[in-house]
Amino acid sequence: MPPICSTEEIQKIEHLQIRDDIQVATDLMECAGTKAAESIVEWHHEAQKKSSNHFHVLCGPGNNGGDGFVIARTLFDLGKKVSCWELGNPTGMSSSSALMRSKWLQRGSISPIDRFQKVVLKNGDIVVDALFGIGLTRPLDKQCSIIFENIPINIPIMAIDILSGIDSTSGKLLSVCDLPDYKATLTLTFQLAKWGHYLQEGSVRSGKIKVLPIGLDRGMREYSTENPPLVELVEANPPDFANHLDKLGASHKYDHGHSLILSGSQGKMGAAELAGTSALRIGSGLVTLGLPRDALQIHSSKVKALMVTLADKPKDLQDYLLDKRINALCLGPGLGLGGKTREFTNVALESGRNVVLDADALTSFQDNPESLFKQLHEKTVITPHFGEFAKLFPDLANKMKSDNYPVLTAVQTASTRSGAIVLLKGRQTVVASPRGKTYLVNGEKFENSSWLATAGSGDVLAGMITGLMARNIAPLKCTVLATYLHLKTASLLGPGLIADDIPNTIPQAIEQVLN
Repeated sequence: MPPICSTEEIQKIEHLQIRDDIQVATDLMECAGTKAAESIVEWHHEAQKKSSNHFHVLCGPGNNGGDGFVIARTLFDLGKKVSCWELGNPTGMSSSSALMRSKWLQRGSISPIDRFQKVVLKNGDIVVDALFGIGLTRPLDKQCSIIFENIPINIPIMAIDILSGIDSTSGKLLSVCDLPDYKATLTLTFQLAKWGHYLQEGSVRSGKIKVLPIGLDRGMREYSTENPPLVELVEANPPDFANHLDKLGASHKYDHGHSLILSGSQGKMGAAELAGTSALRIGSGLVTLGLPRDALQIHSSKVKALMVTLADKPKDLQDYLLDKRINALCLGPGLGLGGKTREFTNVALESGRNVVLDADALTSFQDNPESLFKQLHEKTVITPHFGEFAKLFPDLANKMKSDNYPVLTAVQTASTRSGAIVLLKGRQTVVASPRGKTYLVNGEKFENSSWLATAGSGDVLAGMITGLMARNIAPLKCTVLATYLHLKTASLLGPGLIADDIPNTIPQAIEQVLN
């Protein structure tokens, strides 16, 4: 699983590598620009574009512009037709960028960017965007916005490090215009992909992302010794620890754990049954539904392997937990709101077992989230969608909505504050642990993942996490694996799926992952 980084993190890594050595900085720029140019030529060849392409390289005033001048020079030396366009005053450039600019001037001219607006781009032309890269913190001005707005949709854009205007940490588009058709065909980013490539607007505007190593290895090693681990990206390939899904050696059902799913009253049992069936399908040795008295009297599950027990009041749960073989609990799906749910949650957390809290178990604490946080521990996973997240962490949710505040930072902060593993559901699902380990599971890479936005889908996910925790897999790994498999089932089922379809598709998803 490749690491990805924020703007601040890559800047620290670069600083540790360069340490104010101008020659090192210059060598890195030469390497970055050369590799980017070679990748553009490779893309050009694979795309079978006409050999008469005209490359328009847009260079900004910072180091991204320096990369652009190297790209222009390398393309020119490879026999390509190149025009170079410059934004801003070159007198403020770094010494490395100024050197690359002067080397380009030995081969070709530079035109001011405002003249580019008058160029009529033809089919076969290619735009190389080296204007701002990761350093942009303010919106694109009107001039730049108009330039990008006027690039025809059929003209490929090669973004260098990140598409200009995309915040490389939050993924937000910083522009005075909406620019609906402004997207990169290919993004060539250096050493590490950035958070902003996968979040918000960045996830739909970055095109194909290719990471180019440029020799920041020492900086990365030094960074890792003094800082929290970088976020890891989970996409189409299974997580590195997917082998934990296999059942090896242990032969008895209790060797694979016993999950307890608490259910609500009559009419609300469906959510708990979905969670329980999913826990069974993902390998929990036994699963019991804890039902209130009225539901117990009428219970008739389609899945006969699900056991039931009375859980009418918190004392019933306390008594049932005297059985130490019950090692994973799920509370929330269809459980109901209010004081009784809070009491059940308190009992579950006091037991010290693996606990998944979802839906009603979270919302029941919206008036006093701190009373919940005081009880949470590292064997607890909370699985809110954004609305539930906002009720527990209103300050973080408001910052995400009103400020340029990245979801990864918000979930990391929520995990540290609450003391639990936090899974924030969404198109890009974020999983963070209190110890600083964070994963971004990119739903964009799974076909039909948008069909998971259906009633009961979250209950299935909660049950999948619970079932894996019952198998004594580390809670953080359980959460990431379950999220991945949940998305995998959407790819297998296709459009029109409903939550009832997902549990029976889990075995097929596991088989594909293990094979």
